[in-house]
Amino acid sequence: MELSENLDFLRKCGAHEIQHSGRTLLDHLFGTYSILRDADVGVEVCQAALFHSVYGTTKFREQLLPFSERATVVAQIGPNAEELVMLFALLDRPDTFLKTMTNRLRPLRFKFGALAPVGHYSEEAGISAQQFNHLLLIEVANLLDQRVLWRYPMLVRYAKDNGILNANGYSKAYPRPTLITGPL
Repeated sequence: MELSENLDFLRKCGAHEIQHSGRTLLDHLFGTYSILRDADVGVEVCQAALFHSVYGTTKFREQLLPFSERATVVAQIGPNAEELVMLFALLDRPDTFLKTMTNRLRPLRFKFGALAPVGHYSEEAGISAQQFNHLLLIEVANLLDQRVLWRYPMLVRYAKDNGILNANGYSKAYPRPTLITGPL
């Protein structure tokens, strides 16, 4: 779907009415999306970034949609992007990312909000190295948009290595992008 259609969908879900990091959730979702769009990370990752908190997260409990509406989100952004959104909602981040990066755990399995090597738990769901990297990109953009990325030096380095940050900071326009929101 086009960006305008996705933004309309998020407005219909009420993202423009929920507060998040000192502005609306819609502005934050768009800001996170914009950072990754500017870094040219690919359409699926950008779509997932735009929707990254629609199910809520372990830190942001407000849900635009319950998990029972996953099919609706899949129809909007596709199955791969939606799977990233679902994983982002369930992972205990950024701690899980930092622990995984520190321990270089591969291949990864997901269980109750944590990542572990294959075979560590029963009833695991697999996360590929590509998904892990995509989730890291979304987390970096999420924290950068909230202006708290600096708290996590390992993620700052990851952001620099992936073209999101340069020696002067955010590679593209900062301050945070804000949507001009009008009536639906």
